[in-house]
Amino acid sequence: MSDSHSVSLPSILVIGGANIDITATSSYGDLVLEESNKGDVNFGCGGVARNLAENLGRLGLTPQLVSVFGDDMLGQRLQQSCIDGGVRLDHAIIRGGAKTDSYVSIHDGKGEMYVALHQMALIDSLTPDYIAAIDPVLATADALVLDANLPAETLARIFARADGKAVFCDCVSALKAHKLIPFLGQITCLKANLAEARVLTGLGQDAQTHTLLDGLHPTGVGQIIMSDGANGFVAVTKHDKVARIPNVTETVNVSGAGDALLAGFVYGWAHDMAWDARADFAHGVAQFTLSSRNAVHADITAAYIHAHYAPVS
Repeated sequence: MSDSHSVSLPSILVIGGANIDITATSSYGDLVLEESNKGDVNFGCGGVARNLAENLGRLGLTPQLVSVFGDDMLGQRLQQSCIDGGVRLDHAIIRGGAKTDSYVSIHDGKGEMYVALHQMALIDSLTPDYIAAIDPVLATADALVLDANLPAETLARIFARADGKAVFCDCVSALKAHKLIPFLGQITCLKANLAEARVLTGLGQDAQTHTLLDGLHPTGVGQIIMSDGANGFVAVTKHDKVARIPNVTETVNVSGAGDALLAGFVYGWAHDMAWDARADFAHGVAQFTLSSRNAVHADITAAYIHAHYAPVS
């Protein structure tokens, strides 16, 4: 592993959603619909971009996060979570009198998400004009990490300034993935699950991993990480292909594992790791995150992942 104190690490700008996660998990195996289910309710800090940024910060990369926070108590908690995780907020927006974005998810007793609701008015307010206002910051970034929570016109403004940069994108959901379609040829590394990839390719609901990868290759995406829940992920470039399957014995919460996976690949890029080594490291970050109640494991460090999941060759 590179020594972050002696090696100049790339500048990483993360742009996208930040919200409070409210996660409710059944105390039993299955959920009983139209009934009150006994369970555990947990408040945590989330948002795909915020999760990515905190993971990167805790892994030692000191990213900048551009997002929108309310000035309420929950917004203050979100900001503090970023600062505690090593994330810089120099160019974040604080909206006076605004209610902080939130995401509520319901899980069965096995930790699998059943349904979720979101209130995302603040990230919807991150306009192209603000991106123009921080153009000098965007111009000096070596890498952009984006989520599809961003409005389509804001994504367009960012991609218009993305030439020569490494661009990592998370689709977020099948409902939001379509916003990335015009920019696929500019994306260095894309993370998508099967449902999201079906939207991006226009292939049917029965299309599986290998068909979807074949459908994405002509778009010009350089690297693709295709995740499939408990079946793990396949990660490909034009020349390399790796697959990893989770082997954890106990999953506490699946929320955040996908964000952790992409963060691991960003870390691997920043440290110029070989593709196999990136996959091992990213797999370890995701595995470790599955054991946390929150979307980001508070104890995650690069040294821990290397020691327990991805030994340095």
